[in-house]
Amino acid sequence: MKQNEWAIRGQRNRHYHDLYAAIVEEPVPAPHRGRDVVLWRNGDDDYRDTYSFITWLAVKNRLSTGDRMRAWGLTQGCTLCGERDEKRDHLFFACPYSFTVWHGLANHILGSYTDPDWQLTLDHLQGLRLGDMDTILIKMLFQMTIYHLWCERNARRHHKSWMSVDAMRTAIDKMMRNRISSLKYRAGHKLAGLLHRWFLHTM
Repeated sequence: MKQNEWAIRGQRNRHYHDLYAAIVEEPVPAPHRGRDVVLWRNGDDDYRDTYSFITWLAVKNRLSTGDRMRAWGLTQGCTLCGERDEKRDHLFFACPYSFTVWHGLANHILGSYTDPDWQLTLDHLQGLRLGDMDTILIKMLFQMTIYHLWCERNARRHHKSWMSVDAMRTAIDKMMRNRISSLKYRAGHKLAGLLHRWFLHTM
């Protein structure tokens, strides 16, 4: 298409010519160039192929926990500890089972700052003053712990096999190692030692 055939509003904008040049220089999609992929923005110049949807739902209090299910006429207690009133704040991490899992893994990084209170945990994670590697590790661990606890909660609700606290910690540790290994940071990258750092915290 010729330039004079374009019908774009705002052509007098100072950014128009830069935008036009960038579009023209972009290669036209073709099968031999591979398939398009969807990436989620994780930060400045940091795009990833995964998004922690369960954690996002937990933060927004949109998971179908017992207190939300009551609005549908359903009763659901905590399948992890037997508490009659299952709420988001109970599940993460006031529940003795979930807090034992979280504390057993996170205290190696956070020390005495693990807390069963949901809001205090969120506030602390958002205000961390750790090194780059430990900050990344604890946020990854938080997301994976939320995910595994939610899966375990649903498995028990549907009468599937239960995982002990130790088995849950082992499963989360394995996922952490696999996820870090999949990042494949090259030698010299500031996060190249991320897996080694995780090993140090779990020894």
